[in-house]
Amino acid sequence: MAARGAGLPLSAELRCMVCQNQSIDDSNGDLAKDLRLLVRERITDVDSDEAVLNYIVSRYGGRTGAARRASSRGSRCLTKINGGSTSSHYRHPSNNFYERGRTMQAKDIMTTNVVSTGPAVGIRHAVAVMMQNNVSGLPVIDDEGRVCGMLTEGDLLLRKEIRFSPRAARASEIISEIDLERYISSNGWCVADVMSQDVIVACPDSEVSDIADSLQAHRIKRLPIVEDGRLVGIVSRRDILGLIIDAQTAPLPKEDESIRLAVRTRLRSELGITPQKVQVTVKNGQVTLDGNVESELKQKAVRTLIESLGVGAYRDRLQIARLTGTERG
Repeated sequence: MAARGAGLPLSAELRCMVCQNQSIDDSNGDLAKDLRLLVRERITDVDSDEAVLNYIVSRYGGRTGAARRASSRGSRCLTKINGGSTSSHYRHPSNNFYERGRTMQAKDIMTTNVVSTGPAVGIRHAVAVMMQNNVSGLPVIDDEGRVCGMLTEGDLLLRKEIRFSPRAARASEIISEIDLERYISSNGWCVADVMSQDVIVACPDSEVSDIADSLQAHRIKRLPIVEDGRLVGIVSRRDILGLIIDAQTAPLPKEDESIRLAVRTRLRSELGITPQKVQVTVKNGQVTLDGNVESELKQKAVRTLIESLGVGAYRDRLQIARLTGTERG
């Protein structure tokens, strides 16, 4: 189950969850069935997240509201390390809300046999380790087993062996601290002189979607996974991309009415298309859409959504029309 999107109402999320044959983390065997009734009868477009949660708790127990928010405030899984000291830089509370299709976490995909180096190791040896193990970066671990930096190919591209000799500095010239740091990085012969000291790390319970966001935002290729300050694994872009190959699409219901509900739910929650804009009909597994969309790109997005559901056949009768402000609302 994908991580919950920012701003997506819980009522819409529950519709998605039910239509994708998901269920909430609860031992009650008929919960999924009851949730279908919940979606059809109890949740309306104006229901708040709190009202939905309170209903679930009243029937099945659990925490909501202030208790849930207080719990999330104590969970800090993505952290920034500055030269060995940690600071709470990001907060991403883990989500155990789903029973089946639990939100994918770092511990599910991380590499545990991590190739690392130490701050006092020579640069030539560290580069040899990177090449022998076909990795583009090494976590730097101090004597206590804590992550104190990261040595990457990007750090090594400034090396004097790669670049031409720099111009000679004039005796009266003031050399900036940035230039001095660059000089040390390009000429130093131990890992500590070259490594990046500001390192973003994650804990084993960090959600994969949060890690992917962090990799993209900071333009890095890997994220060390730490527990109690010690390195326990690493997640790379390649580890995350492997989920595309392993991904399994939730089975589509066989009944026409269930398929129609699934399509309507996904159209609304993922593309913002309401039943008033686009009508969904299903007959013998064939999905037909009638209505107006704003652009050809929106029409293509709708087709992509339908195809991702794995329906038997799709008839696209959508029209491209510029919608008025009233229709958009």
